Amino acid sequence: MLLCLVLSAWAVAQAYQSDPVDSNKQVLHNKNLKPVDIYTNKLDAFKTAVKTQHIDTLFIQTQQANSVAEVLSKYSQIFIKSYGAGGLATAGFRGSSANQTAILWNGFNLQSPMLGQADFALLPAGLFENVSIDYGSTSSIYGSGAVGGSVILQNGALFQSGLRSQISYSIGSFNNQQQVLKLWYGNKKTFSSIKIFNQWGDNGYTFLNQGKEQKQTNAKLQQSGLLWDEYLQINTHNQVSLHLWVQGSYRQIPPAVNIPDNKANQQDESLRLSTEWKYMRKLYQLNLRSALLKESIAYRDTNLSKSSANSIQYNTFIENYFHPFQNHFLQLSANYSYTEAHSDAYTESKQQNRLALFASYKIVSNKHKLNSCLSSRKEFINEQDAPLVSSLGFEYTGIKNLKLSYNINQSYRLPTFNELYWNDAFAKGNIHLKPEQGWGEEFTIKYILPKDNFKIIQSEITSTLYNRYMDDFIQWTISNGFSSPMNISQTKSMGLEIQADISFAMKDSRIFMKALYDASQSIIEKSYLNGDASLGKQIAYSPRLKNSITLGANIKSYYVLYNHTYTGIRFTTSDNTAWLDSYIIGNFSIGQNIKIKKTILNYNLNINNAWNENYQVIVSRAVPMRHYQFTLSIKI
Repeated sequence: MLLCLVLSAWAVAQAYQSDPVDSNKQVLHNKNLKPVDIYTNKLDAFKTAVKTQHIDTLFIQTQQANSVAEVLSKYSQIFIKSYGAGGLATAGFRGSSANQTAILWNGFNLQSPMLGQADFALLPAGLFENVSIDYGSTSSIYGSGAVGGSVILQNGALFQSGLRSQISYSIGSFNNQQQVLKLWYGNKKTFSSIKIFNQWGDNGYTFLNQGKEQKQTNAKLQQSGLLWDEYLQINTHNQVSLHLWVQGSYRQIPPAVNIPDNKANQQDESLRLSTEWKYMRKLYQLNLRSALLKESIAYRDTNLSKSSANSIQYNTFIENYFHPFQNHFLQLSANYSYTEAHSDAYTESKQQNRLALFASYKIVSNKHKLNSCLSSRKEFINEQDAPLVSSLGFEYTGIKNLKLSYNINQSYRLPTFNELYWNDAFAKGNIHLKPEQGWGEEFTIKYILPKDNFKIIQSEITSTLYNRYMDDFIQWTISNGFSSPMNISQTKSMGLEIQADISFAMKDSRIFMKALYDASQSIIEKSYLNGDASLGKQIAYSPRLKNSITLGANIKSYYVLYNHTYTGIRFTTSDNTAWLDSYIIGNFSIGQNIKIKKTILNYNLNINNAWNENYQVIVSRAVPMRHYQFTLSIKI
């Protein structure tokens, strides 16, 4: 297996010669302590040798009036396929598709059961205190869809924080505005938080089309929502929580460049409700989690009558965590979900029952130098057969200043409702589709440089080699003017990721740098179609290079950030005969946190696409050139 990684690294190098939050924190009831921030995902402890990135809280703060898509595009190694300001934005890891990217909120996957993906443009960054990323497959833990990676959205419980509030107002180019109200209260036993937001924008920006200025049309966005979190620490051993997320969005869908405007618009509504009970003992913990996830989409344009789709999911987890022996940890869990979906393109409402059984066993050496973990998962689905998947990870810290990690895993993705049941005059689903399934591995070296004598310099460098093979890749194909999904190919992805973090800290100042490098090759390795022109070619919209560097400084109450991102060419056809040019984007953020007793005033100015680059992420979909955003926040 390691030989495969070495060969992968060599192949990637040749290709380019030419061109933690501790989830087990306990609530401490000491009135002399500061507020305790509690995160709830205990499964994190079993993700051994999984590369995880936690987005810096300053980065999230500067993007609080934007979407999670903006945060990930600037500050991670994820490629965001954006259709422009206010438009659809999906995520891809390591050459994976949007359907192979999981997004988790309170441990529940928000991928649409009908489309199989999530729109990151509709996720306001200001609703979340913690955004983290798992790179690579975690299918043995999270199940279907967690193939390329997972994005995890979390909020903590600030027990003992007292009563606080925050009001934010943002105004930007193209008449974009947003207001956010946050209220929270925490004492020894309870924590309550409510966040309400409202935003709108015209998004009538100008761009260059064949050297001539053109204005974006039919691009308005209106969005509002509420996120409520409630925690109750009943006693030392019992904690319950309730989470409600309600959101509605209306957006016009702008036409492609040089295509007449058909006045298309779409309305998205979602209701997400989850509850959790945690029973905690010294050697055992029981988690019971349930969620209701409801989504609806209504689409209309001048050429078609209104079409609609909606789905509802009921999800329940029973998670058992054991500490049977010293340095041994075991989790045994089950998940049942029921999904019902309706679409104007289905002949009738469709239902799906899923039962998943999964387990993990982790061993930590006596001196905590070697960790190993084995995880397995099996799902049972009506009318589909899901594979048994496993993962095995090792972490070793016995070498000074080094951490070595190796992970081998299996992954899978079940066909979506649309892929199975779609039926209209132009396309038809395929109930005989098989799940996408495969395996991958990754090897990571993290080097933590020794601190200097004055302890003002901190730095670490992380390098990861990975590869992944997927069989039965699902793709919609056209035959005689009719479209249908098929298992058509085997894909292969391999690459090298490097992350470097350096910071210099002095009395009231900090200067830091984060550099991200991602070189990947994702190709069609085998095809089940005769004469397939995509064989051996790079997968469409999978850039071979994505690099970024973020430079920042905190000087007393002031801060400044500069983010510089390079995205390589993206082939727009499966045979690689057409492509979009690479582009470089620069973004500035400047602000100040002014503290007056217990009140904190923050102002922040963003200059996006500072060098006025004219580019497209998706063919014929215009994106803004230089634009501005100003945010003012008051925390009391």
